[in-house]
Amino acid sequence: PLQDHDAVTDVPIARAHRPCRHRVESLSVSLMVSPEGRSLRIKAHPGLCAGWGNCHRFAPDVYPLDEHGQIAVHLFEVDAEHADDAWLGAQACPQSAISVIVR
Repeated sequence: PLQDHDAVTDVPIARAHRPCRHRVESLSVSLMVSPEGRSLRIKAHPGLCAGWGNCHRFAPDVYPLDEHGQIAVHLFEVDAEHADDAWLGAQACPQSAISVIVR
């Protein structure tokens, strides 16, 4: 069942690690689409990043990683051409360590 698997990686997860309420919120947010033709500002929260690398996996041109597998840049602009990739990478983060700000 979906409630026993991570929505992004389809890997079984323990309920104590990630409560169902969090996953439901993440799934609903993942349905958001970026506004056409608008640039985005990305803010990575290094204290929340656990180095899963999902942001880079889904949007390698947007999210560079450092030698520890964490986002190398903490605040940056993304042009409209890469906005959809930025949204996808941010929503793929199981720690919700990336904020997307519409400019």
